[in-house]
Amino acid sequence: TQDKMQSLFAEMRAAGIQASEFTYSSLITAFSRLGRLEKAMETFRLARSDKKVNVVVLTQLLKARYRVC
Repeated sequence: TQDKMQSLFAEMRAAGIQASEFTYSSLITAFSRLGRLEKAMETFRLARSDKKVNVVVLTQLLKARYRVC
């Protein structure tokens, strides 16, 4: 569920585990499938601040945008 996903991600960050591009793209995909574009965008902003943006992350963000429209 969305709550569990967010909780696990928060635990990772709190433990000092750095998310990978795969983690960010997976979260963006999951949020978009749940219709949560704002959460997908928030995740993208985190990925950008962690310098973990690549073509896969950007592709998932674009797919998220068009899934919701």
